[in-house]
Amino acid sequence: MADAIPVQPSAGPARGRRSIVPSKPPGRRAGRDVPILGVVNAEAKVSMHEPVKRAPRGPLPKTFRRLVASRTGDSFREVATIVDLPMDMPGPGEVLVELRWAGVNGGCETFRVRGDQLFYSNRGKTNFPLGAEGSGVVAAIGEGVDDLDIGQPVATNRISAFSEYGITRRECCTPVQEAGPEAAALTQSAVTACTALEVLWALLL
Repeated sequence: MADAIPVQPSAGPARGRRSIVPSKPPGRRAGRDVPILGVVNAEAKVSMHEPVKRAPRGPLPKTFRRLVASRTGDSFREVATIVDLPMDMPGPGEVLVELRWAGVNGGCETFRVRGDQLFYSNRGKTNFPLGAEGSGVVAAIGEGVDDLDIGQPVATNRISAFSEYGITRRECCTPVQEAGPEAAALTQSAVTACTALEVLWALLL
């Protein structure tokens, strides 16, 4: 099961930029317990909430920071490093997401930096991105993406989530009510748990 860490504003000279650092998650406030994807009614039909659509936040920065592995190694701590990258724009069918929360999946990230299991192709690579699932807001959209708005909260997967910004395919972005830690857990941990329950139920029938 993955934990979630915030991509939050950093202190010091780099004001206005964001760094990936753990902090205490915000506590729940009265009246703020809003379901992420929807609610199930008496007929077991899922009712989707209308996503919150926010206004654009101004021009994008020219550069952003990302956590990468300098090479493959025995541990995450050994190879993880922060790099500055030029801002890139999404291509056709892609979405640029300003990430707010990132899922921390210890197993997957360990395999990723070691070049084990599904990540064998990482062996021999340098400065390859880390992270997979997260939540944030849409910062830019590529050609052909006509059902998302700039500033719209999304849960996302197949993205370099340990980063201030990341690009992924439109089909890997799910509109949500808020880009919080619960949303970051939806696309991988929640789907894994749901699949396990479906398989177990099928075996019990």
